[in-house]
Amino acid sequence: MLLLLLRGVDTVMAAEQRSSGIELSTQVTEFIVGGAIPVKILYRNISPVRVEFKEPPKTWEMRFRVVRGETSPEDRPFGRMSSYTTSTGIERRTVEAAKLIRLDPRQEATFDDDIGTRWPELFSPGVVRVRVVDLHDELWRTASNQLTWRIVFKLESVDHLLAILANVKSTSDAKQFAMKWLITLKPNFHFDVERDDAATTHANVIALDNYRKWWTEIRNSDSVAKQLAAINRR
Repeated sequence: MLLLLLRGVDTVMAAEQRSSGIELSTQVTEFIVGGAIPVKILYRNISPVRVEFKEPPKTWEMRFRVVRGETSPEDRPFGRMSSYTTSTGIERRTVEAAKLIRLDPRQEATFDDDIGTRWPELFSPGVVRVRVVDLHDELWRTASNQLTWRIVFKLESVDHLLAILANVKSTSDAKQFAMKWLITLKPNFHFDVERDDAATTHANVIALDNYRKWWTEIRNSDSVAKQLAAINRR
C-alpha cells in the first residue's frame, strides 16, 4: 500500500504561498482482522525552498485516523512513547527520537510502517474510512484524501488474534480486541490480560493451547463458515 504525502512546509512562508498537500493511495482496499496493513508514506517538497521537519513517523504530530460509520474519528500518533525514571525518582514520558529531515525542492523522503500490526484494535470487521493527518503546524493542519477499506474476518484472523495474545509486547488494547473476537467464536474462552504473575501466565498458556487445538478441529466446519459469514454481515 502507498500513502503519498505531498508536503511543502516552511514556517516563514505566508499561508497563501504554500504549495503542498497529502495524497493517500493504495492498490488494496480489503484487509483481514488482526492481519498486517503495510503502508508507505512519501513526503515530497513541492515548495520553491528547502524545508526542514522532524521524521514524521516518529513524531506525535503525525496521526493515522480511522472513522467507522457515524462515530467520532479515532487517531493514533505514529511516534512511540516510552517511560523513564529520573535520578530524583520522577517518572517521565518521552516520544522516540526523530531525526531532522531536509528536503530541497522536488526532493522526496519515504517511510514504511505496518499499521495493522501496530493498532489491530482499530480494524474490526466492516467498512472504515482512513486518512493521514499532519499536525506539525498548529496554524496549518492538513490531511490526506480519504480512502475506504473493508475489513473482513477470515479463518486466518483467528491465528493472528491468538498470536496477539501470545505476544508479551502486545498492548492492552490489542489484547482486549483479540479477546473480544476470539470469545465471539468460543464464548467459554478465558485469557487474563490484566495480571502477569506466574500462575496467570501458566493458565494463559494452557488457554491458548486449548483454543488452538479446538480451532484446528473445527475451523473448516460448516458451523464456523456460518459464524464468519454472520460476523462479516455486521
